[in-house]
Amino acid sequence: MHPLITGRGGGRVAEDVDPTNKEHVSEFLDNVVGYYEEAYSRHPPDAFNALIREVNIYSRAVRREGEYKHGEIYSLSINNRNIVTNHARYPNLFGYEFNPDAMGSDVASTIKALIEGTEGKPGMNHCETYGGEAMRYACARRVNDPYGGHLTFIAGLRHSEDDSAFSPPDCNGFELETSAEVVHENPTDANLEAYVKGVISVAQNQFAGTVLASLTDLPNLTGPARTFDILRRAYDQSACYRIGDLKHGNIYTFIMEAEADPEEPAAVIINGNNFDLNGTNLELNDDRLSGEQNIARLFTQELGSAEIGSSTYVNYHWDDPTNPNDNVANFLENGKVPGTSCKRSYIEVADITGALPPGLPLGPTLYIFGSGTYPGDDVCEAEDDDGGCAIAGTVHTYKGALLNLFVMAFVLFPVALLRRRM
Repeated sequence: MHPLITGRGGGRVAEDVDPTNKEHVSEFLDNVVGYYEEAYSRHPPDAFNALIREVNIYSRAVRREGEYKHGEIYSLSINNRNIVTNHARYPNLFGYEFNPDAMGSDVASTIKALIEGTEGKPGMNHCETYGGEAMRYACARRVNDPYGGHLTFIAGLRHSEDDSAFSPPDCNGFELETSAEVVHENPTDANLEAYVKGVISVAQNQFAGTVLASLTDLPNLTGPARTFDILRRAYDQSACYRIGDLKHGNIYTFIMEAEADPEEPAAVIINGNNFDLNGTNLELNDDRLSGEQNIARLFTQELGSAEIGSSTYVNYHWDDPTNPNDNVANFLENGKVPGTSCKRSYIEVADITGALPPGLPLGPTLYIFGSGTYPGDDVCEAEDDDGGCAIAGTVHTYKGALLNLFVMAFVLFPVALLRRRM
């Protein structure tokens, strides 16, 4: 038997796990969950942006080869609506739906047994054997959140990426007249603007649909329970922002808050290329720019004001996802932009509640919607003669609990709102 190697989370590291040894797999699960609990406990409840950043760093850590992942030893997590919220070996399964009754799956019955085995036992590990003659162990732990939901962490499971237990989300309603593919093939300003405006319409309709579905399905919900039901429904389709019409090559959408506290730069709600950034504030600096280098302040500066319809173009450096060499190591930890390619983005302020029927008690909630192309270094080096070309619209500014709950639903609940074990 291998000696126990204690990792940051207080359990066995991935490299030291024998998958046929139940104790090894259970101790590895302790390490994965323990690291999150340790990271979560490091910040007081009111240090919201710092906590979100820590959660995202944790999420990236468990997907990297090292202490929390080694070859076929890794972890994944599934929420109480059977949505995959993190997968260390196959990150693109984020947002996919787990089908416990899938035909032809090698692992569906095992995952189902693991989830059922943790019912009523939060904080306790439950293990199952699987794999026929080459018997392996998989272990799971359930973590509850304050509003009736839960998330199940699973370690020791091995499966193929195309296993039928995992299916893409239903993205009906996410079709665009000017798709990301159109922009990729013909990256004109007109196409880029049309794409972003199409994403705004899709997002508004998606939010309206989740609100109306919640009111119809659960008419007696009130207060925070209603809010979180709406946001969870919205989260279940978050993967649709990075597939289909909304992403192609290096063209993708991003959504971020429009009215950040000057002391806390704007938070990203959705990044259609890199979900490491979801919920993280844009306290990222582009050292290659000669003027304002902080990306959040740069966006705010170029927009001029957070008003519905305000828009502008912004040039800065970012990661080009089609260039495998364009990566900045530990960018989030070091507060740097994730790449060095010149990016020209169109950004526009819109109200996420814009498609709701009149009379519902939700005031305007503003976000910045954007996307960009990669036109070459000369564009970023050129002097911006017109100062941004911001276009003013109708003034409707609002920032409050709904915005903060959006960030919480898209970031903390996907990883789980863990409570410290006593």
